[in-house]
Amino acid sequence: MTNLITNKGKNIILNRVFDGSVVYSEPSLFQAGTGTTGPSSTDTVLETPLGSPAAFMSGYPIIDTLEPTVTIRALIDSATFNGEALSEFGVTEVETDLFGRAVYIVIDKTTQIQVIYVEREVF
Repeated sequence: MTNLITNKGKNIILNRVFDGSVVYSEPSLFQAGTGTTGPSSTDTVLETPLGSPAAFMSGYPIIDTLEPTVTIRALIDSATFNGEALSEFGVTEVETDLFGRAVYIVIDKTTQIQVIYVEREVF
């Protein structure tokens, strides 16, 4: 799997850490897609997004200041995106502010499969 924080994601981090007036909301949504081109720091959206962004699983993100890491989890249930070849995942605050993007080996989604994404950013 190839994964990175985009330029927009870096701007979000810098703004929320060092600027007294918050310009960006914290990333709280995820989106899956079928794109296969590797992620780039200039990505602003998924290559081939499916549906609208959805909320992280309840209780996430988890921020660990000792490690320091941020962990998110996101679920695609057995009724969603069946028949699709899932291959990309993104974390976002809105559809055009992609914080991070990952591309991975295709998962052929069926009603027999639920997908849980776990993304852990290490700082």
